[in-house]
Amino acid sequence: MANISWWNREIVEIVCVFEKELPIIFIDLQVHLLIHILDEFKLAGVLSCHWMFFLENYMKEMKGFVKQMEKLKGFMVEGYMVYESLY
Repeated sequence: MANISWWNREIVEIVCVFEKELPIIFIDLQVHLLIHILDEFKLAGVLSCHWMFFLENYMKEMKGFVKQMEKLKGFMVEGYMVYESLY
């Protein structure tokens, strides 16, 4: 944890080089989040414990089962049951 201030300076330097060398189309929110990720590490510790990526990815799969937007939850459950019974 003692080297976090050094990492903050390095990440800011890297993002500045990205902005200088790459076209603006390549700079998105993910590059900007590099600046804030160390602050979050100081506050919360291990980052993987509170990231929602795996749940968002799972919900994307569940939404793929929906063929009609009329009753979302019912079709998710029905599609998941069919998926589980086939595989």
